[in-house]
Amino acid sequence: MIIGLLSNQYGFGAVMTFGVLSSAAFLILMAWLWKETKDMDMAV
Repeated sequence: MIIGLLSNQYGFGAVMTFGVLSSAAFLILMAWLWKETKDMDMAV
């Protein structure tokens, strides 16, 4: 719904480009911030 509303104003290509780039930036940020859990004791 949001993509449809924004594409009327900015164009479908611009909205999809923004969505893909923001998703990629989020993935890179989370990969950088999250700690590795390999070899860690995960017992609670």
